[in-house]
Amino acid sequence: MLRKVLTTLFVLCIVSIGNLSSVNAESNQLFDVPASQKSDQWKVELGEVKYNSKMGKTKKGDEFEMYSLKITNIGKEVHNAEFETYRDEPNSKTKFGLSLEQEQEGVFKQGMDVNFANMPIYVKANELEVEISWHGKPVTLKDGTVTEGREYKETFTFKRK
Repeated sequence: MLRKVLTTLFVLCIVSIGNLSSVNAESNQLFDVPASQKSDQWKVELGEVKYNSKMGKTKKGDEFEMYSLKITNIGKEVHNAEFETYRDEPNSKTKFGLSLEQEQEGVFKQGMDVNFANMPIYVKANELEVEISWHGKPVTLKDGTVTEGREYKETFTFKRK
């Protein structure tokens, strides 16, 4: 009886170790996700893609890994916010834009967010840079002309694990 129990426990142990190692082998994520960074004004969250039936999944050996990106205004309202993403290139000081650019004209209130549902990042990249620029409250000049408020910018950098 004791021999059966020990054999069963041994087999269960081997099976669970095998399952854990296969889960780790399937994950080829460059960046630890979910990951988030925040300032007084913004919260930037890098996460896993929520695949649907129309999206192709990446496989081990693909040149790109897919992520999601959510940017939330957690501070005061801003005007004309712009969101841009860049990645580095091995052996280069140049950053490459990821064509995930979005502009929110007008007021971007506290609690509003922007989502990039599936963002491909080159597997040889070591950094993801999210650049957010915006303007403060518009200013009315003495002659009645309204101009954009002061311009601001923040950069959030996620590094490869």
